[in-house]
Amino acid sequence: MKDLIGKIESVREERGLYKADMARAFGVPEQNYNNWVYRKSLPKEHISRAMEILSDNGKSNTTSASIQGWIPLISYVQAGEWSEAIDLYEPGYGEQVMPTTIPHSKSTFALRVEGRSMTLPEGVTGLSFPHGMIIYVDPEREARTGDFVIARHSSNQVTFKKLMMEEGRPVLMPLNPDSKQYPVIRDEFEVIGKVIDGSWGGI
Repeated sequence: MKDLIGKIESVREERGLYKADMARAFGVPEQNYNNWVYRKSLPKEHISRAMEILSDNGKSNTTSASIQGWIPLISYVQAGEWSEAIDLYEPGYGEQVMPTTIPHSKSTFALRVEGRSMTLPEGVTGLSFPHGMIIYVDPEREARTGDFVIARHSSNQVTFKKLMMEEGRPVLMPLNPDSKQYPVIRDEFEVIGKVIDGSWGGI
């Protein structure tokens, strides 16, 4: 449908998104989306998704939040494989795409929190990341002491922790005080990316 792809392009430009962002929203390679724009035609099987995107855009006009992009939700194993050479947005990479209202780099990915190490005890106030929560990770953001990060440590394991300093050296600390179950990681590690946002699966 010719008019529909034009409307989608208008939404993309209004939101300041890349064509790659819109391709991820449709779940197709960027080249496919570029072909739609070039031909000014949207395949029939993608019409329902286009209507959802246009509907979301209408809602965003009445709220203070606007979608900044669509982020692939990947596994911890995939996060451990991350490098600039890997295209996180290639077809099939990630179980789904998640919207975010936070400005981010094109390398940003999302993870689903596993376990209770980053959950604060009941009654304690502050940022807490329960099991099942979605977090957004930007590998291009500089991580500093006090930031929440995704890091790779011994045996190529990937973990979500708070980056802190202990006796002049960086360590990875859990929010859960159960030190027997969730010890502080003091061995060598590499920060993969900084956590920039969290949600329960959508905006």
